[in-house]
Amino acid sequence: MTRERDVLAGAIVVNLLDGTILPRHMPGFPIEKYLPLLLEGGVTAFVTTVAAHHEDDFPAAAARLIHWRRLVEGNSSALRLILTPNDLVAAKQSKQVGVIFGF
Repeated sequence: MTRERDVLAGAIVVNLLDGTILPRHMPGFPIEKYLPLLLEGGVTAFVTTVAAHHEDDFPAAAARLIHWRRLVEGNSSALRLILTPNDLVAAKQSKQVGVIFGF
């Protein structure tokens, strides 16, 4: 393993833009195939936007929150909901991909 790989292996990396290409935008997106690629690339967590500015009403945002909670719960061996900094550390240690909700 190179020095760069060693640094990346120990780092917590949060992709702030990745959530835009995940399932809410692409029905049928094979998330189970995508998650290992994130881990291989050193990504600890990503942010997905569940409500954006004035464009979304409450029902739409609530529906996205429910969708993502179910996705995380249904893939709990691979995904972890990130609510605290400790959740990021736990995701890294357990080789899960963290999901952070953006508003």
